[in-house]
Amino acid sequence: MTKEITIEKDTIHVEMKNVYGNNLIYPVCHRAKLFTSITGKETLTRDAIYFIRQLGYKVKNKEVLIP
Repeated sequence: MTKEITIEKDTIHVEMKNVYGNNLIYPVCHRAKLFTSITGKETLTRDAIYFIRQLGYKVKNKEVLIP
């Protein structure tokens, strides 16, 4: 079960996943997906997150509720 994401101005939502030992950052919301389209990749790098924050965006990790 996942918590519904509330849209906030100047905030992007991402989900961190460990894939084959690599920590990857996947976009969850529309704005985050727009940033991945700019980079041409499916995931965001830590460098990309740094620059996204420099643009004034907050980055929130998707919360997963475990029953």
